Amino acid sequence: MSRLIAEAHEDGGMLGFVSTTSRANIEAIAAGVKGLSLEQFDVVTSAADVTNSKPDPEVYTFARHKLGIRPENTAAIEDTTLSLQAARAAKIICIATPGDYTREQDFSEAQAVFEQLGTDNEPSNVIRTEFAFEQNYVDIDWLSKLLQKSQGIFA
Repeated sequence: MSRLIAEAHEDGGMLGFVSTTSRANIEAIAAGVKGLSLEQFDVVTSAADVTNSKPDPEVYTFARHKLGIRPENTAAIEDTTLSLQAARAAKIICIATPGDYTREQDFSEAQAVFEQLGTDNEPSNVIRTEFAFEQNYVDIDWLSKLLQKSQGIFA
């Protein structure tokens, strides 16, 4: 994740940590991930920012407005079906990276499902993708291609 965050910053992209849990939980999650800091994100949402929890799309709409970006220029990376459903309901494409506790959930609505984000040196297993790209890891170039190919899917 740290690699992808750094690439996004180098590319001039904006990042959101979009959650409907408490701020304390968000801080604990960030503290538990090596190299992750909430300061790396342009917006961090929590339960205090919205009325409805995921799978309601309110939190994604809120984050997009704070960032000043349109849904067709937005991609979400999620690890639960509730979060995937929230992104899709907000008309945002979604890449899923199921974790140990969510691996058995239904991620069929995601544009792509990877075991992990991977790198060019350590490719990931692509579980499913709607689009054929010739790499087995997620980077900013891959996300840009996905956004281009996904234009109009919510029309």
